[in-house]
This record gives sequence, C-alpha cells and structure tokens, in this order.
Amino acid sequence: MSENEERAWGQYAETVPDERALAVFTGAEPHTTREVAEAMNVTEHTARTALETLHERGDVGRKTVRDEPATLTVWYRSRTAIGDEPEDVETVDVDARVDELLADVEVPGTSEMMRDWRVDAIRASFDHLREQEAVSVDEFFEDVFPAHQAGFDDPEPWWELVRPRLRRLPGVVNPAWGEDVWRYEGL
Repeated sequence: MSENEERAWGQYAETVPDERALAVFTGAEPHTTREVAEAMNVTEHTARTALETLHERGDVGRKTVRDEPATLTVWYRSRTAIGDEPEDVETVDVDARVDELLADVEVPGTSEMMRDWRVDAIRASFDHLREQEAVSVDEFFEDVFPAHQAGFDDPEPWWELVRPRLRRLPGVVNPAWGEDVWRYEGL
C-alpha cells in the first residue's frame, strides 16, 4: 500500500484550492489521478475531488482509457480552458480578494469589536503565512497569537477559530495528513 493510500484510509479528506489542482496541467498533456495527487502531495481521493470540481466547471476534461483490469481515467485541460490562464498572475489582487472573503466570514463573539478582533487574527495569520510561505502551527502560536489573541488566553482554542477559516483563503494549502506545515502557494 502506498503512503498516499495509507493516509487516505479512514482519514478526513483535505481540500485544495482549484488553482493548485489546475496548475498541474500545462498545455494539453493528460494526467492520471495518481499523477495529479503526487504533483500536489495529496491523497488520490483529494485529487479526484478537486478534479471533479474542475471538470464540472469545464476547466478539465476526462476520459476513461481502460476498464480492465482496473479503470484508468485520464484528466486533461479542456480545449476551451487552454489559453484562459491570466497572462500576468500579478494582476490578481490577492489582498482585495482576501478582504472580500473576510468581510463575509462568520466568527463567534459577543460584540462587534470581538468579532473584528477575530477576523483580524485570521488576516494576520494569512499575512504571516503569505510572507513566510511555509509556517508550522507552533510558529503561528509564537509569531501571530501573542499580538492577535482575539480574546483567547490559550492558543489552542484560538487556532480552532483561525484554522478552518485560514484554509479557505486563496493560495493557502493546509498540511497533508500527519504534517503541520501550512504553505502559501499564491494564485
């Protein structure tokens, strides 16, 4: 059993940004689910979920090329999507997109000020990750938590608030199963 299969058995399924999955495809070269999973360092189940989403949007196509002895499906960049890549990735305003997402995020709190502090903690965690590109959970505790406690005395419950919201921001890649290093891969 491969490491990816061992990680997948009975574990939760992580999610990856659509852009990260789409970045595996250059030109029209097809890839198997396993190849995409290996390129993204995720389980095959996670890769398949991301590929299905891209397929539903029309960004990738799929074709079953073998049914026996086991089904083999290849994924490829759809003809309509080839050439749709932005010419200059820097034209995407990441800060504006993050601000837009954080404006709609729901956080618990008894007052508007408390909720603002908690959104600020999420933003500070994102900014730190974006600057460092790879950050362990302990580094979030050491570098972000002290200045952005958001009403928490302990970093563990603070992280339980930040973690699920941080993982939904663009370019953020949460750790693979069994790891604790978060990455920022941009858009």
